[in-house]
Amino acid sequence: MLFEMGAGHALLLAVAFLAQMPPPDGGTPGARLVPALDAAKGKKAVAAWVAATTKLCKSRPDGGADRPERWHTVGLSDGADVSMLCEIGPRATALASGSLLQAGADEVLLDVMSGQSRALGEDQLIVMRATPAGYRFQQAGAIGNSFEARARVTVPAARDVVVLCERTGHGGLYPLPCGFFDQGYFSSRGGRAELELGSTTICGPTATLSLGEIALRDNQLVLEVGVEQATLAERTPDESPYGCTKKTIKSKKTFSISYAIDAKGAHRLAPIPKVLIDLAQQYDY
Repeated sequence: MLFEMGAGHALLLAVAFLAQMPPPDGGTPGARLVPALDAAKGKKAVAAWVAATTKLCKSRPDGGADRPERWHTVGLSDGADVSMLCEIGPRATALASGSLLQAGADEVLLDVMSGQSRALGEDQLIVMRATPAGYRFQQAGAIGNSFEARARVTVPAARDVVVLCERTGHGGLYPLPCGFFDQGYFSSRGGRAELELGSTTICGPTATLSLGEIALRDNQLVLEVGVEQATLAERTPDESPYGCTKKTIKSKKTFSISYAIDAKGAHRLAPIPKVLIDLAQQYDY
């Protein structure tokens, strides 16, 4: 009888141990794909940042005597043109909410005015964290142009993983760097984008690389990248060669790229297909 009880306990312990082990394919048990933003939290964080920035604008001394450290309290860097920012009026957009920097924290990711030129990036990522007194600035992130959150993945006892892209470019060339918040390109440390996507409207051969479906499969995060190769031509004689709209599609293909998710973020499980790298380099995305 004692032997049978011991064997039973051993079996239960073994089952519990195996249940806690990550799948052999690099997936993370318990990961969930959820809406990127809680709208109510986003509204509160935006209001808090705008109010704090507006207060700084109203207390500015005459002339150009602003101290850069005053603006660090809302995430702006030393080189920010606060005169321009205050004249236009602070604005912010909530992109994502969740535990973005610290597991268990109540945080919101904002796209705010950077006070920089368009060449450097008119927008900036910042994180606001909930406190007993309301949302407060916590950390500054990447500077760029027009960020957007595509998805958020939650993991038990870990930070959330947020898929981000940046819409940028002009003159017929529109790169679309995509990746993960606080990793590489989308961190204050900088680096290359995880996925260098984009499109062009310049006449001639073209390739559009776009981010498609985002899903969790077998506890892995899967990003699908669509590739459309075509030829662009002027639709009318007076149409600009940098904005051609007559398209002849040559081919379409979709690639799936898988990532393991853990406490440190997203980690690609296989190299990016060479065709994606080659096309991004060919069209300068």
